[in-house]
Amino acid sequence: MLTLSRNPIGDLAGKEFGEALKCNRTLNTLELDDAEIGDEAAKSFGAALKDNLIIIWLSLKNNKIGDAGGIAIGEVVVDSESMLMIDLDGNNISPMYQL
Repeated sequence: MLTLSRNPIGDLAGKEFGEALKCNRTLNTLELDDAEIGDEAAKSFGAALKDNLIIIWLSLKNNKIGDAGGIAIGEVVVDSESMLMIDLDGNNISPMYQL
């Protein structure tokens, strides 16, 4: 488990973090609530989750994720057999794109 909530990670560092998750083989729970993450980082997380079956719990509450980031993550999560929980509450995702 890794919790980096309430740290101003932002989109650039968040994007790099998503890239690093592609190589992850041990971390199964990740919390990045209130971390100023936006669409670019969310897209990176979505791409990483396609190849990562280890992450089962992802919390990205209260960030700056909009429709594009929500869609990128949602497309992966809907088809995932390993993801147990994802929380995108408190972001800027339109109701029509919320899971």
